[in-house]
Amino acid sequence: MEIIHLGTGAGGVPRAGDAASGHLLRAGDVRLLLDCGNGVLGRLASETALEAVDAVLLSHAHVDHLGDLYPLLLQRRRFERPLRVLAPSGTREKLEAWIRVFSKNPELYLGMLACQEVEPGTTVPLGAARARAFSVEHGVPALGWRVESEGRVVAYTGDTRAGPHLDGLAREADLLVAEATLQEAHPDPGFRERQLAVHMSARQAGEAAFRAGARALALTHVLYYQDLSLSEKEAASAFSGPVYAAKPGTRRFVG
Repeated sequence: MEIIHLGTGAGGVPRAGDAASGHLLRAGDVRLLLDCGNGVLGRLASETALEAVDAVLLSHAHVDHLGDLYPLLLQRRRFERPLRVLAPSGTREKLEAWIRVFSKNPELYLGMLACQEVEPGTTVPLGAARARAFSVEHGVPALGWRVESEGRVVAYTGDTRAGPHLDGLAREADLLVAEATLQEAHPDPGFRERQLAVHMSARQAGEAAFRAGARALALTHVLYYQDLSLSEKEAASAFSGPVYAAKPGTRRFVG
């Protein structure tokens, strides 16, 4: 497998040259998109034909994780190839309402949307890969995704607070792609404490990787004004394996 990080910004506010959440995963001849946040499609188009994406695995229905689904559906109309979207419960209704707000001819878009709501614990076969959904805790229905192919595992947390609920998702993953929104120090301690109810710090991402026995850790969803090298150091203080802060265009072979 190969993962290519397309967008790594937190809250839809990226640093210069970045985008919101989106990661392309290649497994054999299968192309999977882990989230599809605002600004992701430009980078995605430089890596693969947009119509070649086999499925989008959504973590949750926040705009910084699905904002580019709308233009992707527009592009799919040209090829008459519906877009398969795997998502948490309640997502289909939100996507349909969103499309109806912005389109004069919503049925054209809805005809390209093949949204399957997935319950935690469900495993979905996707060609050479299989994706298993795990419940994570973010204040809205949210899923982490564990993708396996040829004996290799990439685990993606989406957005979530820290805790033992991540252990199964990340267990012995070859690569854990973990949100690391926060750092240990923040100019507004109150903001940090509120955010820790629904997000992780870089150190907590490292702790999750250590606890689960993951082999490597990629940090993503980092606030745009934070130093990525500091996030790497904080994660490495809790996890002795390879750690890197994902940047747009960063790619890693898993296996």
